[in-house]
Amino acid sequence: MIIKLEDMITALRRELALRKNVYRRRIAEGRMKPEEAAREYATMLAVMLTLRDVLEGGVAVAKEVEPEDFTRHQDRLTHPIKAQ
Repeated sequence: MIIKLEDMITALRRELALRKNVYRRRIAEGRMKPEEAAREYATMLAVMLTLRDVLEGGVAVAKEVEPEDFTRHQDRLTHPIKAQ
């Protein structure tokens, strides 16, 4: 099976959206610290952006990203469906 780089990037975008909701729920339940969620999300975002750079012909050895702030919108943490 051949998986195109574009498909990998699309899958990573979906995964990022899922993780954002899961991490918010885990934080609300006390099962994850906001700092841990931000680090995990930023790491996956960096992977996606690096693949995008590769697709566009860029070379990246590191990627600076702004981590998601999982401490904001505390009201959304208890209602993950309403998030975003």
